[in-house]
Amino acid sequence: MPTPGASAKRRQALLRLEQIGLVAAAPNRGFIVSHLRLQDAREILMVRAALEGLAAAEACLRLTPADIDVLSVLLCQSREAYDAGNTESSAELGHQFHYRIMDAANNQRLSEMISSLNDQYHRVRLISNATPDRLDKSLDEHEALFTALASGNALRSEQLMRQHLINVYHDLELNANVADDGHLHLSHLLPVTPNAT
Repeated sequence: MPTPGASAKRRQALLRLEQIGLVAAAPNRGFIVSHLRLQDAREILMVRAALEGLAAAEACLRLTPADIDVLSVLLCQSREAYDAGNTESSAELGHQFHYRIMDAANNQRLSEMISSLNDQYHRVRLISNATPDRLDKSLDEHEALFTALASGNALRSEQLMRQHLINVYHDLELNANVADDGHLHLSHLLPVTPNAT
């Protein structure tokens, strides 16, 4: 039997998950996993675009030759994994590419703000990675971003990072079905039914 302290901690954790939109309180049912709406995906990606664009600009001014080498290796490994059909590994390496840029920005508050969106962004990322050609496009966009970063062009780096994340949203929007209740479904993954919950 759970102790009163454990129950309070569990409730506090559930309230935190509700606050960031991952679960919803359901009358007489407790908490349920919340659905992702297209509007949620848009908001998450637009905020990330602004924040990660700033991170790219700041990183560009601080990247060392060793940082550039690490980013280059991540890009090469991501492309190799994609070409070998290992899309999950390729996507994870792309995710690491983003975080190396954020780390290089050396801005703690910016990192905290981006990290605060991680749980919400994870669901968007999973759906985005399943959209047709998105991973291949992301690789091309990462390579263009790398070129700007390596050449020291902070303004171009910021623009390319922002555009990359906006492109992710646009591809998601083009490939998604939205149910009557606003919930997001990819047509090739989850069929949309009227009043789906």
